[in-house]
Amino acid sequence: MDLVYEQLAELLHDINRGMGKYARDIFAANDLHFSLLMISKHIKAEPGITVSEMARRTGIAKSHISNQIRKLEDRGWVEKRLDVNDQRIIRLYLSKEGSSEMVVMRNKIRQQFSSLLSEIPPQRAEELASDLAEIKIIIDKHREEIAPEKIPSE
Repeated sequence: MDLVYEQLAELLHDINRGMGKYARDIFAANDLHFSLLMISKHIKAEPGITVSEMARRTGIAKSHISNQIRKLEDRGWVEKRLDVNDQRIIRLYLSKEGSSEMVVMRNKIRQQFSSLLSEIPPQRAEELASDLAEIKIIIDKHREEIAPEKIPSE
């Protein structure tokens, strides 16, 4: 019976990776690097974040984030502002254009995924959605209970 749960975990992992690859392909088709969305999401979630803070939280190299921020700034998606209390610190904010472009890209990705998943018959899609919602609830419930240092080693 444990094999079924291992297979389920592996399938969810593979689906997640596949969806990520599919989303990256959509970004590439729109001449965008996928990390731009991730960086934009962090700025939107925490307006005023610094490049250093983002690098620590994402594990992405500070130099890569800085390069992507320049690209976002060139597109008019990000604004840099000096910190009010410390003029040496540069804080990042998503512009109105950046926010709306994120919505547009997110909608493109959702439409592409919906189109792709429309190959699944409606009744089966409803069942799958219900099953995945149940998995999400379980994961959300247990996410904070297991800190990375508590994960058993193999």
